[in-house]
Amino acid sequence: MARTRLPMRKLREILRLKLDLGASVREIAQSCNLARSTASDYVGRIAAAQLSWPLPPELDDDEALERLLFPHEGHPKARRPEPDWAEVHWELRRKHVEILSNSVDGDVIRRRALPCSRSELRLGT
Repeated sequence: MARTRLPMRKLREILRLKLDLGASVREIAQSCNLARSTASDYVGRIAAAQLSWPLPPELDDDEALERLLFPHEGHPKARRPEPDWAEVHWELRRKHVEILSNSVDGDVIRRRALPCSRSELRLGT
């Protein structure tokens, strides 16, 4: 589940606390009423973007600052590679083989310890 981002006002406050005052992650989390892990994530993004205080005029725009701090968000993720269907077909022809669906890794072929009938061969369930 995707996390919702902080409001831009709070993000600018984190920027000010870190870059202008040199506050620690713990102090930022306490001041902005955030979890330390959230504050640490945003401080890491600030460090990766190599920002300085005061922010340059081109970053006065909220969208420009958001693009700088969250560069890869909103882009479609690369599709998973297509399986080698010839190898899948070859494996399925062997005895004691079934397809199991796994929500993390996609389709997985595995050998069963006991023989199964054709009715037990499950495709993508």
